[in-house]
Amino acid sequence: MNYTIPLDAERGSIIKNEAYYVTAFKKFPNKYSGAAFDETTIVDPMIKITKTGDELSKIGDETTYSFEVENIGDLPLEKVKIYDSTFDFDLTSLFLKTTLGVGEKEKVTKSFLIPEEAEDPFLNSVTATY
Repeated sequence: MNYTIPLDAERGSIIKNEAYYVTAFKKFPNKYSGAAFDETTIVDPMIKITKTGDELSKIGDETTYSFEVENIGDLPLEKVKIYDSTFDFDLTSLFLKTTLGVGEKEKVTKSFLIPEEAEDPFLNSVTATY
């Protein structure tokens, strides 16, 4: 039996699942029946990552960026990977916490050189996977 939780299910709500069964076989007097119950709490895991850096810099400049990861969801999250695709750099080891509790944040800094091929404006990208 499959059940798909509706997209508009309210965060924190509980969905009660009930299943009943009856089994009978021809030529046998035995009849089996029963029920199973379970509850599913709707959770909303969410992570926010913010990358900030110097507002003005030019090609070849060393620029320090701050990366802040925040758990804005409703359950603890396990760290998987934090990756800066702009500089092709895996930041995961810089973040010391393996789990972020609800509302918890962690912030690290890292310096990079603005590359020769940088465009104006220089667009930055970072991804956090928890």
